Amino acid sequence: MFRLSQALAAASIVAILAVVCGPLGVCGSLGVSGPDTAARTAFEQWAQQQSTPYKDVSYQTISNDGTFAIVRITARFKQTAQADWVEMQADVECRNVGGKWQASPYYYMNFALTQAEQERIKARQGATATAQALQQMATATAESEQKLSSYYRAGIAAYEKGEWWEAAYNLRKVVELRPTYRDVGARWAEAREKVGKIGFAHPDGAFYVMYADGSNIIKVFQGDETTQYPSWSPDGSKIVYADGNSIVVMDADGANRQVLMTVDYASPICRCLIPHWSPDGTKIVAGTPGGLYIIAHTNNYAKATCTDRYQLGGSPTSSWLPDSRGILFCERYSYHWIMYDIESQNCSQFTELGDRLNDCYTTRFITWSPDGKRVAIPASSYILVMNADGSNPTRLAVSEFGSSLSWSPDGKKIVLARGGTIVVVDSSSGEAFPIAGKEISGAQYQFSSDYYDYPSWFPSK
Repeated sequence: MFRLSQALAAASIVAILAVVCGPLGVCGSLGVSGPDTAARTAFEQWAQQQSTPYKDVSYQTISNDGTFAIVRITARFKQTAQADWVEMQADVECRNVGGKWQASPYYYMNFALTQAEQERIKARQGATATAQALQQMATATAESEQKLSSYYRAGIAAYEKGEWWEAAYNLRKVVELRPTYRDVGARWAEAREKVGKIGFAHPDGAFYVMYADGSNIIKVFQGDETTQYPSWSPDGSKIVYADGNSIVVMDADGANRQVLMTVDYASPICRCLIPHWSPDGTKIVAGTPGGLYIIAHTNNYAKATCTDRYQLGGSPTSSWLPDSRGILFCERYSYHWIMYDIESQNCSQFTELGDRLNDCYTTRFITWSPDGKRVAIPASSYILVMNADGSNPTRLAVSEFGSSLSWSPDGKKIVLARGGTIVVVDSSSGEAFPIAGKEISGAQYQFSSDYYDYPSWFPSK
């Protein structure tokens, strides 16, 4: 029940009625002719003590047995000059004492909203809520249109400049918001074909492939927890990976699985057999704690014997030089970079990166850009990008990410896994673009798990 908390404070009513009606609560003057007159007199005496404006007062006797009567007082009150008039009512009990009616307000003139006023308030609230909802819809629509226009302008501008990843990324956003907007579908399809595809893995042994803008995610293979470290061939047609203590290759769609080699150094517990394709696609290196193995094709592999004398650690990582002439690995005793030369089959300390990276103490691996002019080196909370001779280093601030990264075919972007999200990072500015996973809205771009890793970026066929 809505009392006069907004119009007439209940405490004030009690106090006033105590003054006007006396300690017995008997109101009205002697000799009044009926219960409605007694109620009127009591209300007028009460109203004289109030500062709250009122109007349109009416009195209705709703019951009368000659001795006891109830009179309903209805009036409109206004709390402030800016407030609306509010219709309220109170029932006043009156008694016939010796032929004279006297009002006895047991409820202390407890005013409440009339049913009609409650309906009017609901209607006003409903209208306000509707107006607010419409306004929110209009605002959301305006924001959506603004985003749509912004993505479209950015996507078309990038498309016309031949900046294919930016074009694919922004036009994908347009298609998400409105699939038929200005017929962008054909240009989006062209752009995403040009930027290639990205493969990545989940620790449960599942391998996925998608376009590099994050669209069209497809699971191509499901292994188990022993299926680890996938590496896509440079042309994207093959996947090599570790399966327990074996190196396995298969087609990019998961067909034609072949075991290339099996060694004793790896186990499902140790997770220490890590393969990588050479940039020219002719060889595969597999790092083990006991040294490196070079695989030329099925059942044709050889150990890089000079790597026997180096300590590669429990999870040996290696990196191909961009011209495929050698393999770089970290020696875990001295923390020197060691290069295995493919032609001479000799090992030597690698110093081509200059004094800045003489050791690999804080670095897990090095990845060269496709043209061999720059390198990307992951650290704990950033990626160090610099020229291949060690000059012009730039730190790209990236929050904690997974175990590997991969350059885009044009060398302008780097892809990495950040928990349950695949992220593309601009190799110059460091701007990060989540393209698929937990950080992305839209079910078609989300994954069911919270961790992915080992991304590989390769051209579309």
